[in-house]
Amino acid sequence: MIAALNRQYNLVISLVAPPQIEFSAIVPTGWKKVVLDDVLYYSNFAETDGDSLTDWQEVDTEKIDWEADGTILLPTISDCLEFGDKTYAEDGLERFKSG
Repeated sequence: MIAALNRQYNLVISLVAPPQIEFSAIVPTGWKKVVLDDVLYYSNFAETDGDSLTDWQEVDTEKIDWEADGTILLPTISDCLEFGDKTYAEDGLERFKSG
């Protein structure tokens, strides 16, 4: 029984996407590649930028999505422009938006 469970576990693990630590993101100064200290996960307490908030706490997880293989999909610029009335950010984001 345990051997069968181990085989099933190993099969599932082999199908999961490798952990992702590099992201391309828009920050206040422009487009930037962000490299985290560890994978983006709610319980690993990774804190890349030294501001006392974990990387997970800094992400609005309701605005990201995942592929079936576990790959994280960040929102597009068009998605960001629809997240609410944030007129202070719209001008900055508009220049990155493609038709």
